[in-house]
Amino acid sequence: MSEVWTCNVRGGLGTQILSLYTAYAMAEEAGVSMGRVMFNTDNYPPESMKNNDINRIYFDDLLEFADRPEIYSVSGTAKTNAFDVGNIKILLRNWDKLQEKVWLRSKPKTLNRELIHIRQGDRALVNIEKFDKLISHKPDAVVISDKTWVYDRYKIKPTNDVLIDWYEVFRSKVVYAGFSSYVLLSGMFNKEQEVYFFGKDKSDLPFRAWDAVEAYVDGLPNFHWI
Repeated sequence: MSEVWTCNVRGGLGTQILSLYTAYAMAEEAGVSMGRVMFNTDNYPPESMKNNDINRIYFDDLLEFADRPEIYSVSGTAKTNAFDVGNIKILLRNWDKLQEKVWLRSKPKTLNRELIHIRQGDRALVNIEKFDKLISHKPDAVVISDKTWVYDRYKIKPTNDVLIDWYEVFRSKVVYAGFSSYVLLSGMFNKEQEVYFFGKDKSDLPFRAWDAVEAYVDGLPNFHWI
């Protein structure tokens, strides 16, 4: 067995950090240290490239490391799988312990407010009409989205900054969303937060990793289904 662990990362902010923590958890159980992170770029489908957070590394923006691994950019598609049910069990089992090795750089105070995260880019599992209905019942909720046209729809000015938006999600007491790793990560770091995902029965597009989503929701006490 290698004396160090290699993590392959790819995707946007949420997927990057989840993959990193999954690799740390696997290394922890293997009794080895995290050696290097390979950040895989390029070869994305056109619809994914429309998102602002693809091909940007967020580790040093969000995280502090007790012993920062070397991070390399490579052209490829490899990714440590944070959506394998077995890996999820390893990740959740080690989550608290891993906070001593890599932790969130800043933890703003949780605000007593509701937020609705509307993903409408790639892998948008919930149609906008369902969010229309949700917003009509929660007119005071903050709205965050990955698409400018969503902000136009609700006459809201966007920040156009993925990190600012993620911290807006993070510091909200209650979050409603279609599943995304972006929101999942927020609720994993902020245990004061209650997250409500539209479940499979309320989603409008097929998604091959529902067993993984269910494993996260079942394994995290502050996650629920709408």
